[in-house]
Amino acid sequence: RLVAQTCRITSTDATLFAHMATCSGRDVKCWDERRSKIEAEEGWLDEHAQEMCGEAMAALLSSQHHRDMQKAVKRAVERGCRTSPAFLKACTNALVKHLKRGTEGLTVRTATALLWWSVTMLKYLDKEMAKAAIGMVIQGTDQLLNRVWTLTQGRGGPWKAAKGALANLLWTQPVMATELQDAMTKAFLPFVTSALVDHKLRTGKLPQELKDHVLNTYNTQVIGTARFTMPGVIQCFDTFVPQITQQDFAEVVFPSIMRMCKRSQETVMPAFLSFCKWTKLDISNYVEDVLPAILLQIRHKDEDQQRLGVDILCSLAAKIVDSEALANAMSSLIKLLGGKSKEGKIKNWVERLSIADAVGAVATAEVSWAGRVQIIEDTVGCLALFVKDEMHEEVLIHCYTSLGKWMYLLKHPYTETTVAALSKGLKEQRIAVRKQTLSCIVHSLLGEERFTVDAAIGEKAKALSSTSLGPEIQALVKQAVSKPNQYRSEGIAACLLLAISKSGDSTLSVPVDVVNQESGLVSEVSVQKLSLLEVNMLVYLVGWLMTVSFDEFAGQSTRLLSLLTLYPDCSIAHNALSVVHQFAGVPSFRLNFLRGLWEWSTRVQPPSVLVTHHEEQNYNINGKLLLRSVLAVIPRFTDTNQQILSANELSMAVVLVHLPSVQKHHARSWHVLVKTLHASLPTSIFPSPYVGDVASSLVTAVATLACLEGGRSPLNAVGGHALGNLLDAFGDDIWPSISVLVERLLNSAEHDALTMREVGVWSGHSSVLTESNSSGNLGEQVVGSSGRKGLDVLRPSIRDALTEKGIRSGNKQGKKDPRELALQAQRDEEERIKCHIDEIRDSLASGLAVTSLIAQAAPLPTFVHLDFFAELVHPLLSSSIVGDLALRCMRQLCSCVRPPVLANASFDTSLALKETCEHPVCKGDPSNQAEIAKSISMMATCCKDAGQLPSQTYCLMFPVLKYTLSSPVYSSLHESALLVLSSHTSAGLLIPRSQAVLLCYHVLQMMPTLTDKMLAVLTDLCEGIDESELDSALEGLLSEHARVRGAAIRALEYVPCLSGKFVQRSQHIACRLWLAMHDVEEKNAEMAERLWDLYPYGLGPEYGTLCFAVLAQFSRVWGLTICGLDVSSVHCCSDRGCKSPKINRIIISSCSALLTECGLNLVGTACSNS
Repeated sequence: RLVAQTCRITSTDATLFAHMATCSGRDVKCWDERRSKIEAEEGWLDEHAQEMCGEAMAALLSSQHHRDMQKAVKRAVERGCRTSPAFLKACTNALVKHLKRGTEGLTVRTATALLWWSVTMLKYLDKEMAKAAIGMVIQGTDQLLNRVWTLTQGRGGPWKAAKGALANLLWTQPVMATELQDAMTKAFLPFVTSALVDHKLRTGKLPQELKDHVLNTYNTQVIGTARFTMPGVIQCFDTFVPQITQQDFAEVVFPSIMRMCKRSQETVMPAFLSFCKWTKLDISNYVEDVLPAILLQIRHKDEDQQRLGVDILCSLAAKIVDSEALANAMSSLIKLLGGKSKEGKIKNWVERLSIADAVGAVATAEVSWAGRVQIIEDTVGCLALFVKDEMHEEVLIHCYTSLGKWMYLLKHPYTETTVAALSKGLKEQRIAVRKQTLSCIVHSLLGEERFTVDAAIGEKAKALSSTSLGPEIQALVKQAVSKPNQYRSEGIAACLLLAISKSGDSTLSVPVDVVNQESGLVSEVSVQKLSLLEVNMLVYLVGWLMTVSFDEFAGQSTRLLSLLTLYPDCSIAHNALSVVHQFAGVPSFRLNFLRGLWEWSTRVQPPSVLVTHHEEQNYNINGKLLLRSVLAVIPRFTDTNQQILSANELSMAVVLVHLPSVQKHHARSWHVLVKTLHASLPTSIFPSPYVGDVASSLVTAVATLACLEGGRSPLNAVGGHALGNLLDAFGDDIWPSISVLVERLLNSAEHDALTMREVGVWSGHSSVLTESNSSGNLGEQVVGSSGRKGLDVLRPSIRDALTEKGIRSGNKQGKKDPRELALQAQRDEEERIKCHIDEIRDSLASGLAVTSLIAQAAPLPTFVHLDFFAELVHPLLSSSIVGDLALRCMRQLCSCVRPPVLANASFDTSLALKETCEHPVCKGDPSNQAEIAKSISMMATCCKDAGQLPSQTYCLMFPVLKYTLSSPVYSSLHESALLVLSSHTSAGLLIPRSQAVLLCYHVLQMMPTLTDKMLAVLTDLCEGIDESELDSALEGLLSEHARVRGAAIRALEYVPCLSGKFVQRSQHIACRLWLAMHDVEEKNAEMAERLWDLYPYGLGPEYGTLCFAVLAQFSRVWGLTICGLDVSSVHCCSDRGCKSPKINRIIISSCSALLTECGLNLVGTACSNS
């Protein structure tokens, strides 16, 4: 009802829509169950055939279904057609009923779905069961193929899929070829005919009976029809045309062509063009008969028909084997251009223009001109004579164009006749004619080939400079250099001719000021003011200038060449790339070229010629051309060329392929660059040449180009992606350089030095005028006070500012209102603080963004060095300045962890880490926090499945583990956390073992019920402690709880360096063990004595001072102060007071034993220290 009210459609349509929506709601599982039911229950489908058929067709034609859903429906339909004749009949009737409505309004999706349906019916229909239905389905298949071709114009995936469906049917069901052939005899089915011919040609030779039928159909329905034939129908016979023999053409096809040329020429010409393209016959004997019709087509009023006639003439010329026939055809064409042909006089200049284009098109057709020099010379001579008498500007321009194309085919084109014709064009007053004349001369030298340096071109240029045209060209060059804006296009062509001539004649010289960034002929301005033909000529000029004198012209020419390689017109860009390939082996050229690409690609307002798409203030350069330009300068390593890219060159190439414009056009541009670099290196190992200082230079260059250390910039993302991909490709070779850069970017020293007051000012929550946070008007306080007292109310920095403004002096400035001065000073101070914090935020934001992009581009190397990144990012999670950015970065880092279960929950993991950073110690029940509980549960699950987590993952998640176990409230999470902690105690693991030991002491202190479990974990942890981590284990000896001290003593017995008695002499270790040996708990003291025996060094008199200092430090921990050696002085309490009488007794006992052990030496030293 809602659909009917909104769209104002009938209730019937609304019901159908609701039915289709219901069908679209069925998932893949539902249709798989239908298919299983068809297999299991034999008679079920026969009873529900109509219902099943309707639902299946509605599901296929619905646009709401995804691909997996349609696959499930197709599997069910095929199974039903194979097992149930009733369902097959129902599906066939539904298809025929649908096809009777016509195919005009079908979309591509609907047409392809119905085509699959029809092909499936043909696959399972039996001839005896439904003979009439087969013919109707075949006709419908042809109509559907026609509809798909019309919508796709024979291109793209839908057309290939549609054409392949019928071909696959013929391949799997060879019997169906007979059915198709029978249907072809009853109706015109071009697409079915094409599929059948293709199938027969692939499997063998085309049968004569089928060939005769198709030839008759082609002759009557395509060539000999008076109605317009669709391009798709003509294309269906492209594979059959090569099978037509010379006799078939002479007896059947050619008579029909001539007959239709007299009756309806426009309808037969498209088919004749297709025939000329695909035939393999020699049609020299038929040119004289068909040429008048072609010439008439070329003179047509419609431009499309003219272009069709020119294409036919070019294709026909390529099929003429007899040179005499080709000469007669060209003679007729030239005579018609001159108005001397028997075909009739030319009525207007438009016809002459089209004929001139046809003459030039034949020169560039796929014709073998070897041994036909006389035809070329006659054509050139006739064109040269014609341009002398022609006065119309447009016709003259097109004639010079054709003349240049024909002159390029000659080895010696500059004869007396051609020089006279070209000289006439250079002296023309009309600018367009002069330009085209110069273009004609250029084309006669270079043709339409890509840039190349050839000796034959130099010889032609030398011959040109020796004619009368040489001085005229030099005069044009001088004129253009003096007035570049007025004669720019002519000057470029003239300079190009002069540069080419210089390669053949060293006495010639090109003015150096031709290349000038501001006003020269070769500049950025020239690209924006020239046509496509002239810009292409500019490409040749740049290439030849660097060829004749690289040192003089390489600087600015290379910069302009980098602009031309990004030109939107692909032909010009590819020609410019040809120039780049010529000089890619020169290191200075490579570096300058890449710098030019970087300049044009990162400009805020690039040249308008490069902008292909506007989006508000953004622009888009063709990324595909930019990628090709970068790859063009990478040298190929060979025996003769053993160059590789330097660090600066590689850094520019890496950053360029990561620009957004390149990524948009080619998402795998980095992989393309890596593949190219693999081919350019001398070894199969890619990173080998880029290690050490070279890697450091590479990383520094990338950071500089992407402005990574200059705060936020649009290029930061480019640099981050580039560094990530470099890390992924280079691995450990480049990691030291990247780690140094990341550590520099995430340096939080200035951030940590900020005070809460400054952060409050930045966030707008407090003021800087006074030390206090009072809300009173401090300007009034200044006014209400006088002298020194009034100024002392202010902060020192603001007071100094006011002093400079003259409050204390008696000048005029000092007589200003102190309230205004105070408020102004406050605003200045606040602005300074805000700017300073903004700089810090931008710097850290850039570093966090780069870190995130590195993790995104190189997840595996990031996981290997996860502890490094976590150590830098984790402290910033609690920042009120960059906390949100640090959370995003941490989320990206968490997505790199292993196993993938934890990576998929990166959002919850990052929130859990943020909570641990903001509150290092849990004071409540950790199970009430969803993120903490989920993280601990996943870690415990992974430990149960795999035994333990990777060390990198464990180090990252240890703060969450510590946060959970530090809670004084026992919860269900403690068991999971203890499971994770106990799973990571092996000696070989790289884990924060010192922090884990201290965590065990904390748990022992807070929860006595877990003593046995924690003692086992602590013992295992101490088995892997080395001497550098021994201090953390000794901290348990200072606990006020006897169970903690006892656990510490037991665990210390398993420390390898103590149990093996190879610990180095340490005053710190000796004093801690001496203290433990005098524990008030006898059991602890006895165990400590055994531990003391493991220590291989004794406690001599020289240790007295240190022992006393340790005792003093120990007593201060518990609120005591030892001022002397008197035992009673140990009881002197500090401001906090002593809270542990047992500790007092330990200290008294230790001091007494120490006095006894060390004697008077200790007394004197300690007294002097006191």
